[in-house]
Amino acid sequence: MSTKRMTKVLGAVVVSAATLLGMALPAVAQSRATWIGGIGVDSLAGWQQVNQEIGPIQTAREYDPGSLPSTWTDSTNFCQSLPAILCVISYKTPDTNVNAFVSSIPANRPAPVFVVFYAEPEAHNPPFGSGQQFVDEYETQVDEIRAACAEAANCGVVKVAMIASTYNYQPGMPGADCSYIPPASYVDKYFADAYQPRLDGLQNDPGFQGWKSCTQGTGVGRGLTEYGLGTCTNSGTWTEQAREQQLAADAQYLSSAFPSLYLWNYYWRDDSTVGPCRDWQFPAGSVTANEWQGIEQGTVGS
Repeated sequence: MSTKRMTKVLGAVVVSAATLLGMALPAVAQSRATWIGGIGVDSLAGWQQVNQEIGPIQTAREYDPGSLPSTWTDSTNFCQSLPAILCVISYKTPDTNVNAFVSSIPANRPAPVFVVFYAEPEAHNPPFGSGQQFVDEYETQVDEIRAACAEAANCGVVKVAMIASTYNYQPGMPGADCSYIPPASYVDKYFADAYQPRLDGLQNDPGFQGWKSCTQGTGVGRGLTEYGLGTCTNSGTWTEQAREQQLAADAQYLSSAFPSLYLWNYYWRDDSTVGPCRDWQFPAGSVTANEWQGIEQGTVGS
């Protein structure tokens, strides 16, 4: 993940902030996830592009490589322009701006804001030499976030979550012992990032299954903040139809394994410079795009 501040976003039709003010919140029955969409680039214009290409959109994703913005209305925070959109904002520098930012989030905002300390901590050593070290720091940050929202009376909007890297939950990896998972009392949701450079299926992914096991039975809702299907297969020739078929299979699996899935974001970006199988960006108008939009709109059967 780039150290540059990244914002990953989800898409519907291009809509103005004024239109979003009147947008109705999504109903669970409309899709397999309460909130669902596709992730793009780090600007309002980028959000609008993804919104247009593979929408409809219900969420936005912002990445701060250091501290949180100084306030909710800081120019670096484009979620302020999308009041009816669920926003997930992660940061890495503890303490700085936490109280000021959280306190300034509007209490009457119609969609939640998840403030997340250090996404994918299992992949970062330093600063975290162990799961317990991360959990200790994470709990301190959650205490600050919850104290700030309690004082500002906006805890109905402000939520906390842990975002895991499912790759690091396969046997032999740092998260396999579940040590990075905070107690249920310190999360409103457990989120994760899951990628398939090769089209293996979530049900066959040992990392995803490891994360699922670590968060099972906690009574806390779960979701995918990042999900991507790549351009390689373990056998045969890769085709866009193969990617679409894997998306459909994962949709059926998720509806069965997570009947109350809270969040599902498709990572609609081309990361092929990182690896030859990592172009997650299926073409707009393709069979995969049509499948994803059907999932977003709740017209694809579980």
